[in-house]
Amino acid sequence: MIGEVGNNTFDHNWQYSEGQMRGAYFNLNFMDKYVILADYGRGIKESLSSVIKLSSDVEAVETGFTKQISGRTPEQRGNGLKFVAETSVNKSWSLYYQTGNGSCAICDGKIEFLQADDFWTGCLAIFDFKLEK
Repeated sequence: MIGEVGNNTFDHNWQYSEGQMRGAYFNLNFMDKYVILADYGRGIKESLSSVIKLSSDVEAVETGFTKQISGRTPEQRGNGLKFVAETSVNKSWSLYYQTGNGSCAICDGKIEFLQADDFWTGCLAIFDFKLEK
């Protein structure tokens, strides 16, 4: 799951014309059970807008986490965030994901798509694995 979200940072935010990232943050602190991944890229809505019309960041987040879709067509991809959501639900791991003002909150095996009060440029993912020590 971490690899999928982290890989999205590079696949969807690398500026090929400039040869650089817009910015990324990875905090892989497994001892505290939390993993935070963030980037300042274009976000899900802009990434998917090349293949589907989306009216809001919430709709973009829900689409990304529930459908097999990719903003990198014609490549055959697009199961990544759906896999992340299904694994989080099945393992009862918690995840908060935000892009723009759209968010996905997974807790106790339930998934919710909400409009956030603030706006995040790019994507933010906070995983809580609730691992036994």
